[in-house]
Amino acid sequence: MSNPPLTVTIEQVKETDFSLWLPHWRDYQTFYKVALSEAITQTTWHRFFDRQEPLYCAVAREGENLLGFVHFSSFHLGGN
Repeated sequence: MSNPPLTVTIEQVKETDFSLWLPHWRDYQTFYKVALSEAITQTTWHRFFDRQEPLYCAVAREGENLLGFVHFSSFHLGGN
């Protein structure tokens, strides 16, 4: 008997995803053996939704479950 295929989407995190993102954020800190303050956690989260900040978060989602995330920034180095 085969399992049904996963339906995973990659999309920008939503402001309503905080409670789904937070456990992954904490696991990230555990993996890297760091303990970031609640202030840093809140600042990081709010930066994803600030148009003046070049920090983004994409999530892998299966239905209502958040499977993981990637944080990334974009900037222009200038020049030619």
